[in-house]
Amino acid sequence: METTLKTDVRVALPEPTDDDLVVALRLHRYNRGLPCGASALRQCMQKEVGHYRPVPSVWTIHRILMRQGLTHNRTGWYAGDDLNATEQRLMKEANSYRNFANAQ
Repeated sequence: METTLKTDVRVALPEPTDDDLVVALRLHRYNRGLPCGASALRQCMQKEVGHYRPVPSVWTIHRILMRQGLTHNRTGWYAGDDLNATEQRLMKEANSYRNFANAQ
């Protein structure tokens, strides 16, 4: 008697979060020298995933990039970064952006 093992196992992967998508897309475009700001990422996300999930706003994408340290030609947090000073700088940038947006 021969016994065969069934190897058809399907694993459900978790749905990627907005943060995951933004970071992956930003690094992909950055490494290819393509525009990778919040507006460009939103346009690209609308083309790629907009037909089956909601796309975050430009400001939300910008906040994700700031949280991940992916602004100003950075590719993330580096060893030796003074995170306290960096967080203060990011908060200052966020406030100046908010003031600029409110002025318009």
